[in-house]
Amino acid sequence: MIGQGAPPRTISQRLGIAPKTVETHRARIKSKLGLETAAELMIVAVNWLRDGFLERR
Repeated sequence: MIGQGAPPRTISQRLGIAPKTVETHRARIKSKLGLETAAELMIVAVNWLRDGFLERR
């Protein structure tokens, strides 16, 4: 959902979790991938959707 541009509030509503939980997951993803900004996370997520995820379906 990050790669589709969904804001944290929308993601939390779709998944039935708190917005703070979404922010925590985003922070952990950024940390594990060595990313510093939300913009970097968005770029990686978009590229993953385009290049990786869609090819595996």
